Amino acid sequence: RILYAYAVYNNKLGYCQGQGPIASILLMHMTAEEAFWCMAQLIDVYGLAGYYYEGLVGLKIDFEILYRVLKKVSSTSYMLLKKNDVMPELFMTDWFMCCFARNLKWPCVLRLWDLLFLEGPIVLFKAAISILHTQLATNNNGKHPPRDMMEVIELLKMPEKWHPSLNTPDLFIAGLDKIKIDEKMLQAEYIKLRDDNNNP
Repeated sequence: RILYAYAVYNNKLGYCQGQGPIASILLMHMTAEEAFWCMAQLIDVYGLAGYYYEGLVGLKIDFEILYRVLKKVSSTSYMLLKKNDVMPELFMTDWFMCCFARNLKWPCVLRLWDLLFLEGPIVLFKAAISILHTQLATNNNGKHPPRDMMEVIELLKMPEKWHPSLNTPDLFIAGLDKIKIDEKMLQAEYIKLRDDNNNP
């Protein structure tokens, strides 16, 4: 009912399958009407709408922004992704579209969403970079770095293979604090991307 109501409320955007996990989590903590309005704020005010438009335009932009920021704050992760031709679409779609609801352990999802409501979508970037850095750039329990595309994707898409710090709420949140990005940095990258697209 919430998804149908939102599709009527914002008929230019309509329904997208990725909205389901958002509504589900909200319904676990509030009434249906409160969940509807909360989801509307996340999509319309917090800027997730671009993730759900046909063609996933906003999602594709944020893929590019994440890679640009990753190159600055975790160059090892960035180089591993590039070396193995791993495009962000292969692992990030669920992360951002569902705000990690399908990926993190439930206690970590709740802690992340607390920060999402407090700080806004920059938290999604911090979480993505933290996962990428932990899984790809650090010495993951002494294991060798991933050697091909399939190993990289497996390390990123299978939470059961994630480092314990990514599945422990306190450690996960502490890891986000170590990601030194801010709104000013993201805005600068959005502007550069726009300028690059206008001046190929």
